[in-house]
Amino acid sequence: MNPGCYRGRRTPAGCVVTRPDDTLLPLAPSLAVRRHSPTGFGWGYGGSGPAQLALALLLDIGVAAPLALDHYQAFKAERVQRWRGARWTLDPDELAIWLAGRGCAVLVCPSGEPHDWEPEWVSGDTWHGGTEYRSTCRRCGLQRSRIEGAPDDPDMWNANGTSYYVTGPMTPRKRRRERAL
Repeated sequence: MNPGCYRGRRTPAGCVVTRPDDTLLPLAPSLAVRRHSPTGFGWGYGGSGPAQLALALLLDIGVAAPLALDHYQAFKAERVQRWRGARWTLDPDELAIWLAGRGCAVLVCPSGEPHDWEPEWVSGDTWHGGTEYRSTCRRCGLQRSRIEGAPDDPDMWNANGTSYYVTGPMTPRKRRRERAL
């Protein structure tokens, strides 16, 4: 069992999904946004139960409903319907990184608190001719970067001439290496 993860398991009574704090992931908030599966969550196929689960997970990590509606079907197709078997785990950071790869910033840390970004620092790297600035959330270790002066890149999202991407949680070793640059 991975602490701090979403966990799903099939039981005789149906599919049960718990949050990182071991409370049950509620069905009602996602049903209020889009009603796919009033009987509950599912995974491992491309139907209404996995759609409801994908939407519930996005809403639970703090994604606003309109943004969640834009992305939950892709999350279902790329992840939820591919979970096979009676059990699965999902680290909230993996979900945040998946969203960042689609051009979405997660509004809150897995703990439910807002990100607490450190001041940006210049990484010393140039990326497609631009200057890279990095910052790490003090609470969850998620790292974000922004590139100024770079052309559009399909692997990043762009806003007002600046490209952004999230590289994932920073480990202490990775943080020391980045600070040394």
